[in-house]
Amino acid sequence: MTKFKITVVKKFGPEDVLGHDFFMPSGKKIIKCDFKEGDSYISIDGNIPKGFCNAAWAVIFPRIQMFRFGGNFPAFDPGTTYTTCPDGIRPVSFKVEMFED
Repeated sequence: MTKFKITVVKKFGPEDVLGHDFFMPSGKKIIKCDFKEGDSYISIDGNIPKGFCNAAWAVIFPRIQMFRFGGNFPAFDPGTTYTTCPDGIRPVSFKVEMFED
């Protein structure tokens, strides 16, 4: 069984990305995602962890698949990478680490 530890490294808000607050056309203020820095999630055999953000998973899953089939990123230790969700207003950076039981 192959497992992956997904750790929230850093999260950003509109003020970090744009330098100011950001509001929807409805007037609702956009704030940072609900992830908490330092929290970890476990993916078993490439499955999305329960309650995990679908947008973030869309970026993480291809990396997990690459590891599952023997690929690696040369800039990092084998089975390890960093990636960021695609939310351009409030992105979250993750560390992904493969491990086996």
